[in-house]
Amino acid sequence: MVKQFWKVFATLSEEERSLYLKFVWGRARLPVNLEGLSKKHSIEYYRGRGRDSLPISHTCFFKIDLPDYSSEEMLRKRLLYAIQYCGDIDADRGAHDIADE
Repeated sequence: MVKQFWKVFATLSEEERSLYLKFVWGRARLPVNLEGLSKKHSIEYYRGRGRDSLPISHTCFFKIDLPDYSSEEMLRKRLLYAIQYCGDIDADRGAHDIADE
């Protein structure tokens, strides 16, 4: 399943990757110095919810929980929906704004 995720991730545009980071980390960009990155990105799969559920992000932990999707296409659709419509954790800004970091 992790391979499926990275296959889908590889097809994302730069803007979609930025939205993904905002969804899963709360920031639209990685830090310039990755050595100073205190958290490692993690992907976990869960079976407790339906296969059509949306991914769940944990921005404090730089983590995403993915349902066991039935196909790569379903993973792509649900991931894109989540990053486009569920990624704004700051109500003071628009969903696509990039804050100064």
